[in-house]
Amino acid sequence: VVFIGGGALSPSLAARAHGLGWPLWVSYGMTEAASQIATSSHGETGWLPVLDHWEFEAGRGSRTAPLRIRGPALFSGYAVRDPDGAWRLDNPVDEGGWFTTGDLCVAQERSLRFVARADDTVKILGELVSVSRVESELNEDLEAVGGIGAVVAIPEARRGHALVAFVEGGE
Repeated sequence: VVFIGGGALSPSLAARAHGLGWPLWVSYGMTEAASQIATSSHGETGWLPVLDHWEFEAGRGSRTAPLRIRGPALFSGYAVRDPDGAWRLDNPVDEGGWFTTGDLCVAQERSLRFVARADDTVKILGELVSVSRVESELNEDLEAVGGIGAVVAIPEARRGHALVAFVEGGE
């Protein structure tokens, strides 16, 4: 079995893999969920069955909404370092045990379909990268030479996305 995760699998690539006889198990997950939330053992790239140990809420019909999950594999929070150097646990899970993700999804019975990110992050080699943060850092560097820049994400077959910087002025 070939587990697919870390980014969306295009239907055309899935069809090519099936044509070669590869048994694809397409998954949707995140680090905060100790990996998988939904997995299809049939190579489906759209609607993925949610694993039994997860409760979830998402949009219905044609309406998307941020995915919320609750279950025993959910993380306890993020380790955050304060400006004074002390570590603390930042727990974004609400009182009911729900974690609201940054993913916009649609639910259909016990299956979900990822639609888009709710923020400006894109996946590059399986890692989330904030386009606005990269652009902000670029502009901090360009400010010293009188330039300004913009960053856009473009789809890239192997890496998921690539970032392209446009710069005006400066040296």
